[in-house]
Amino acid sequence: MKKSVAFFLSIACAMVSATVAVLTSRSLALSTETRPVSATFAHGVLRVSIPYTAPRTGEGSLVVEILDPEDRPAVKIDRHADANAGHGLWNRELVLPKNLPFDELVWHRLRYRFTYAEEKADPIDGVISISRILRLPVVHVLGQPSYLSGGAAAVRLIVNEADNETPVTSGSVQIELALPGHPNQVLFTGSLNERGTTPVQFRFPASLAGRHSLRYVVDTSLGPVEHVEDIRLEDKSSILLTTEKRKPSGRVRTPIDSRTR
Repeated sequence: MKKSVAFFLSIACAMVSATVAVLTSRSLALSTETRPVSATFAHGVLRVSIPYTAPRTGEGSLVVEILDPEDRPAVKIDRHADANAGHGLWNRELVLPKNLPFDELVWHRLRYRFTYAEEKADPIDGVISISRILRLPVVHVLGQPSYLSGGAAAVRLIVNEADNETPVTSGSVQIELALPGHPNQVLFTGSLNERGTTPVQFRFPASLAGRHSLRYVVDTSLGPVEHVEDIRLEDKSSILLTTEKRKPSGRVRTPIDSRTR
């Protein structure tokens, strides 16, 4: 009896393991299959991820180009590549020329073409607008319009992708106080966490007052991004003087004695 129970338990465990393996491999295949072409830009380099579906395994050549609005190649790389039967992913890096600024890159298109080396199979190719595949970070800052000179400050900083749903989970954060005619003063440095945020606390210099700007510099795997906010630093002594000059408003009501009537 004990042997039969152990036998059935071993069969059940084997069936569960096989089911998990099949579901895992299927989910991985589906994730690769449904993943769209994507790109990130940082420090003059465009990094592209190209999913593919190959009819068979083989090696060949992968040509990746950046086309300008007139379909002329602004950047072109031709590298050896391997294709595995089924779904896979190619990753390539394209160094942009100095005469192609980032602001103009969104008007260009990405074209790729894979051809097998010794086979007559159809090539794997595609063309897509870079503006549709470019993943960009966006900075959101929740702070105050004014702070106390020399006082402590805390702000909420969140970094998401442009869809405002996916948090950017890695990167460095630096907050600078812009000083006209002088180098910016660094107030805070930190790193993004898994929620795309970081606890930000710092202190303003005690000798400054008036209008200034806070510069938020965030460097992520999707590229760098900056955000500038105008603030006002209030001097503590001026706030006290202003408070002392204020008088209570309203009318003082004098009680009426009915006996005097």
